[in-house]
Amino acid sequence: WKSFLLSFVVCVVSGTLQFVAIPNSNPLKDPQRKGIWHCAVGCSVVWMPISMLYIVFMTERWVLRGSGVSLKLKDLMLMWAFGAVVYVCSVLFWNSIWVYPFPYGSIPSAMCGMLALGSVMWALLYKRFKKRGLPKGQFKALLLKGIKVFVVFVWSAVILFVIFLMLGASQYLPAI
Repeated sequence: WKSFLLSFVVCVVSGTLQFVAIPNSNPLKDPQRKGIWHCAVGCSVVWMPISMLYIVFMTERWVLRGSGVSLKLKDLMLMWAFGAVVYVCSVLFWNSIWVYPFPYGSIPSAMCGMLALGSVMWALLYKRFKKRGLPKGQFKALLLKGIKVFVVFVWSAVILFVIFLMLGASQYLPAI
């Protein structure tokens, strides 16, 4: 329960940073679409590292405990950089197709960024397993556990994203 409480607190803090401390322009009244850059940069700076730490924390705690394998700081930096680049490119791609409202292009972009984070993390962990000479069967068992952890993370991220999107979009709806 402590992990869930910590993840809730982290999501509230990161949501406050992204949507309150760094306010966004109204996406429905932004003819120059400058909000796309705000979304891409803000999410890369706030959500990517928070998501990365959340995934790594859950993986270290629920999957890798007792295996003798863990991630290092340079691995985290590589994960963040790769995830952020994939996310920004995906935001630009989806928003070139999906004109308005542009925040909805962030939904597939977030999934691409999270998939990039998870892929890089497991590629690095596989490298560590191979280097230590651990059996592939052990890696496969841990990978299956890791996939379950990742699915839980993605599901919670989608729910959180939808809630924030609905709360954020409500301010742009006409008053009744």
